Amino acid sequence: MYVGVVRELGAQRVLDVGCGTGTFGLLLADHGIDVTGLDPAGGLLDVAQAKPGAKRVRWIHGDATSLPPMKVDVATMTANVAQAIIGPAWEETLRGVYDALRPGGHLVFKTRDPLRRGWEE
Repeated sequence: MYVGVVRELGAQRVLDVGCGTGTFGLLLADHGIDVTGLDPAGGLLDVAQAKPGAKRVRWIHGDATSLPPMKVDVATMTANVAQAIIGPAWEETLRGVYDALRPGGHLVFKTRDPLRRGWEE
């Protein structure tokens, strides 16, 4: 899903917020996209950086509130990343992502309604 959206938007530069072990970032790099993977969990980044092709991705240990200057076409939050950012950190994260996006850039993420009980349907 996310690769399709990134390609549909014509993105050349992507910030993967909460990149985890780097699976998505490396997939984008396979498509020739310039990727920055960002995660606050150093152990997950260690796993990402040990994967084949990892040097094609710029890895940053931290969160969106302390990004270096960049201008990306798309920022992504795959899986449950958006739901893991709670309270005031959500607004701060959105501000950091906004600052990292080029004018007209896009934030792509999914979320779920924790009150919905899909297994009952």
